[in-house]
Amino acid sequence: MRRATFLLSKDPITEHGGDIALSRLMMQLAGDAFEVRALCLSKEPDASPDPAVTRVPKPGVDSTLLLKSLRPTRSVVHGRYDVDEFRDAIDRATSDVYVAEHSYMAEPFIRSAKYGAPFVINTVNTESQVWRVTRGL
Repeated sequence: MRRATFLLSKDPITEHGGDIALSRLMMQLAGDAFEVRALCLSKEPDASPDPAVTRVPKPGVDSTLLLKSLRPTRSVVHGRYDVDEFRDAIDRATSDVYVAEHSYMAEPFIRSAKYGAPFVINTVNTESQVWRVTRGL
């Protein structure tokens, strides 16, 4: 069976919210045609092991984020989630297609050795929509 690896900014097992709920639904639907794996940034990287989930420690918010987002085409969110450890985990993954949950999860993929493999970006939940729903204007 073909394998699809979802690149997630949140842990699909330990975290909750609208955007991760949508990602879980997409993964469930993809399960009809693919062996589904998740590669995620997790606040609990040592949580109960799951063979379908690879966790990478989620970076905290700090002052270096401003430096990472100085380029005109890069937001603070893009800088926060472009993590070398996550890129390395992508390099170790074996998959037929990679699916980024948001555009900012594409950054480490583009820097990985897997760049050029079939790749999809889910743009249903934009960062601004999620921010507006969770924090207001």
